[in-house]
Amino acid sequence: MRKKDEKKLYALKAINKEWVLLQKELEHTRGERDILVSINQKTRNEIDSPAHPFLIKLHYSFQSEDELFFVLDYCRGGDLATQVHLFFLYFFPFLFQIIIIIIIIIIIIIIIIIIIIIIII
Repeated sequence: MRKKDEKKLYALKAINKEWVLLQKELEHTRGERDILVSINQKTRNEIDSPAHPFLIKLHYSFQSEDELFFVLDYCRGGDLATQVHLFFLYFFPFLFQIIIIIIIIIIIIIIIIIIIIIIII
């Protein structure tokens, strides 16, 4: 989304209130908002202080009857949880194949050792 008087892009995070209550995420959601607000207040109070490098800036937060909204700096690629999920979706099949290959190699080595021991005895 864009603010009318600016060309800067913002991300709008919408959180369904019913989902928050059903998933028992009320404390987590409040904590997320409180942390973002406190980080923003600290950086505003400290002159020339850079924003926290690992947290996105919360510009506004508001709510409707059914949803909570956070207006944040736009960051291409989404949040960290999404990136971790995509990483494992992409690399897990390869990781599983590598583990199977390693197990097969270990079994072959064990069989060869057993054969050598039988031949020697």
